[in-house]
Amino acid sequence: MSILPTRESRALATIMLVSLVLRIVLVTSGGQFYWGDESRYQQARDIAAGLGRDAFVSALKRMSNGQHPLFPIVGVIPAAIERVTGTDTRIPGAFFALFSVLNIGLLALIARRSGASAREATIAAALLALSASFFYYSRHLLPYDVAMFFGLVALCLGVGERPRPLSSVLCGVFAACAFFTYTGYWTLGGTALVIHVIQANDRATARHRALLGGIGLVGTIGLIVGASALTTGGELVRRLLEFSRGINQGTFSEGWMLPFEYLWHAEHVLLVLWLSATAWCVWRLVSRQVSPSARIAVLGIALVYGTLLVCSVFLHKFVVYGRLARQLVPFLCLAGGAAVHAVYTSLPPARRRIWAGALAIALVGQAALNFATPLRQVFPDEFLRNAQRSASLRAGATTLAINTRQLYPGPEPITLPPRYVVISEAPHPLEFLPYQYEGHAPTERRALRSTDIRMRFLAVPPE
Repeated sequence: MSILPTRESRALATIMLVSLVLRIVLVTSGGQFYWGDESRYQQARDIAAGLGRDAFVSALKRMSNGQHPLFPIVGVIPAAIERVTGTDTRIPGAFFALFSVLNIGLLALIARRSGASAREATIAAALLALSASFFYYSRHLLPYDVAMFFGLVALCLGVGERPRPLSSVLCGVFAACAFFTYTGYWTLGGTALVIHVIQANDRATARHRALLGGIGLVGTIGLIVGASALTTGGELVRRLLEFSRGINQGTFSEGWMLPFEYLWHAEHVLLVLWLSATAWCVWRLVSRQVSPSARIAVLGIALVYGTLLVCSVFLHKFVVYGRLARQLVPFLCLAGGAAVHAVYTSLPPARRRIWAGALAIALVGQAALNFATPLRQVFPDEFLRNAQRSASLRAGATTLAINTRQLYPGPEPITLPPRYVVISEAPHPLEFLPYQYEGHAPTERRALRSTDIRMRFLAVPPE
């Protein structure tokens, strides 16, 4: 039996199919291993290479480095495929991009379980599909979308009026999986558990949910830490603590506004819709006229944003990055779905189709503009390969590559030769402004934006 009526089911399937195609195009255009964190996928390849030879012990040892330990375990699946078909970064790229698409469907299910209508749930999923911050990372071999998937599964299990006791336990289990897949998403897992408890109709039920959810959470953490301790003597806990203390690139004090600045550069008009919808949901909540799904949205936004704010600005425990701010996006989409659906149903039938069509054109047009830059991006490895092929036609000339690395903390000093010929040039990936919110301080972002950081490949004629 389908969760959604036929029309909405088909619309959701179409949205997810188009999203998958776009992500496959993104993956095949390259960009893998641009970020340093992508090197952790190599651990998955190492585990896959040792399958059958103490694979379990080997996996536990590699998990104990404290840097998103569950990610390489999930990554063993595409790594094993690479062992058969040959090394090809597009294979893990497509595999991890699939989680980004699954998150769209999960959000629709969360909305339905929260009490939203089929149409409202589809609108919320469509808004997530139009989100650039949920699109451009799909090309990279990073744990964010996998961790987001586990966090949203925890939320899906936790919402609803009458979840079973097993759902409470599993909510805690998947919250722990979100944390171990990408440690920065402990906020999302924790939010799922808190919402699960707050939704209870009475204190006794709330205590029962908290106990069972805690058993799932602590039990999963204990199982992973305990298994690691048997093989590495407790290295996992020590490395996790060391790693958490190193999340300090950037500026603590801008944690209150970085999520909105980042989302503006990634989403533009879509952020305006989200914030307007959130304000509408808060107003309806105060007047006790809000739908259950909108209540979940407001709770999620308040919990995630409040945690980021307190831990960065006040406690100075970690710096807020764009990848952390995107934990807000599913809840913003839930708020958007609730508000758009409410406006749609309040209009006279004759005006609904015109209003919905105009809104869809505006949002799809904005998404097309937002997606255009990631789809056109060229990364240093691909840029250099293409440029060197062109340079081979210029015998006798020496070559010079400029800005063909990741620029951190800011632009590199450059001294150009007196004579040169530009063989090839392309925008540097960091000219895509959302990338600048991954550890760069405000002064460093200003330097990147005020400097010519184009990638260039020059031919220098002989004297």
